[in-house]
Amino acid sequence: MKLETIVAQTLDIPEQDVTDALSLDECDAWTSLAQISLLSALEAAYATSFDIMESIEMDSVGATREVLTSKGIDVNA
Repeated sequence: MKLETIVAQTLDIPEQDVTDALSLDECDAWTSLAQISLLSALEAAYATSFDIMESIEMDSVGATREVLTSKGIDVNA
């Protein structure tokens, strides 16, 4: 599943609104609880896990993409 699809479904926002610039600070739907849900959805979709530092770094779609890519995950599949 594409990263944009996971983010849109988890945050309940239109997929076209999901860009690398979308961040926790700029999206009202991206609350601390939504962050936990998003991390869980990403872990399930990509069969991976995140350590605390990775979780903290993942404060935007672009940063999330970078963390996933560094793990060898194709976020466009």
